[in-house]
Amino acid sequence: MKNADLKTAAVAVAACLLMLPRPAAACVQCVTEQFEYTLPHMLGWCLGMIIWFVALTAAVKPEDRAALRPLPSSLLKAAGLLLLAFFTGAAWLGPFSFMLLGGISLCATNKAIRPQIWPTLSKRSQIGLKVVSAVAIASILAGLVISMKTRITRSDADFILR
Repeated sequence: MKNADLKTAAVAVAACLLMLPRPAAACVQCVTEQFEYTLPHMLGWCLGMIIWFVALTAAVKPEDRAALRPLPSSLLKAAGLLLLAFFTGAAWLGPFSFMLLGGISLCATNKAIRPQIWPTLSKRSQIGLKVVSAVAIASILAGLVISMKTRITRSDADFILR
């Protein structure tokens, strides 16, 4: 078994252990609102992670996706993952499921810029990765500035009345 397969198996087992049934401490809406309190505009963050995931999958040529392992090998699989994220987010994980999509995108981007992998990608995939990643990183930075400005200026009463 390859080292990458062992890592994938370990992540899958850890994810399954996190999803074992246990008493609920809060509903999905409460979890989302706690995220909203900590990092304002949570639904915007979730939408951004979805867009980054789909755009990155669409920007990379199918034959180059194998080199970027966390990225799904087809748009159909990406749609399935997106649907799974919606269902798990609505059922019990809240925004965590969309953070996993953002994590996949971040891992694929990080893997793509390695000196061993970058030259093997096609020109179209390289341009797509540069554009999508640059826009995503700029959006993350702008989103952090906006979220922190909101967090600083919004009082607890404003949050509760919102």
